[in-house]
Amino acid sequence: MASALDGFAHEVSQSERVFIVRDKRGVPAPVAPGGRRALPAWSSRERVERIIAKDGEFAGFAAEELRWEEFRDTWIPRCEKNGWLVGINWAGEGAIGIDVEPAEVATAVEQKFEEEQARMVLETSRLWLREFASGDLEALAEIYADPATSMWLGDGSPRDREATKRELERYSVLYRDRGFGPWAVILKGSGELAGHCGLQELEDAPTPALTYAIGAKFRGRGLATEAARAALHYGLEKLKLEKIVAVAQLANVGSIAVMKKIGMRLVGEETHYGKAVMVYAATRGAKPSGQW
Repeated sequence: MASALDGFAHEVSQSERVFIVRDKRGVPAPVAPGGRRALPAWSSRERVERIIAKDGEFAGFAAEELRWEEFRDTWIPRCEKNGWLVGINWAGEGAIGIDVEPAEVATAVEQKFEEEQARMVLETSRLWLREFASGDLEALAEIYADPATSMWLGDGSPRDREATKRELERYSVLYRDRGFGPWAVILKGSGELAGHCGLQELEDAPTPALTYAIGAKFRGRGLATEAARAALHYGLEKLKLEKIVAVAQLANVGSIAVMKKIGMRLVGEETHYGKAVMVYAATRGAKPSGQW
């Protein structure tokens, strides 16, 4: 139960939304195995709509989206007053329901919000950039598993779930030792993890390097440019780094275009990660072009 509650709380803290179902009679509260009624609640619209479509128990119901604050301040007290549990539905594709005391749900989600705020690094008009957490593993592994993404990262080796887990561990060390690292790129509104963007060491050298990777379904919206510009500014102006570089394989025209758009200047061609790359740089004394 703890892992499911943690997953539910993590997703709600990302999207700030909870989903319930309702028909013309109102909101259901079926009897749970222990004999108490439970209010079904989901942390994903996609998941609740899938259940409505395939589960006859919810035929005729429609998904209703609530901001977390509304659910916390209205439905949690109502469940407590009526002696109901909250049937949280979070377990990947299965969306298995687990019945939890209302106060436990509220506590778990609020704690996640506090953790998220503590890890927050910066924000843009459409994005939050924050430190990665263990709960990001599955979403990040899905992004890294795409060869069209992993081919441009490091030496280009495919990254499975275990490789992604090792990367998250490496990021945590960077946060602790350097005060920066690749950060999670979170879409405001949906709370989805779109990719990573931040700073890391260039191979084994101490030189800070800008890094970014956006998942395939999020590309074409200018998110890499928006995140990279913000991360570069943060490194130069907030962390007071004297110089930040960025590298891209010669064929990675999209990444090179981002470097140019955020005002980084061409240094030349070098070899890093066993590949020929173009190197761009920005220094604190010479502000890059473009709007922060």
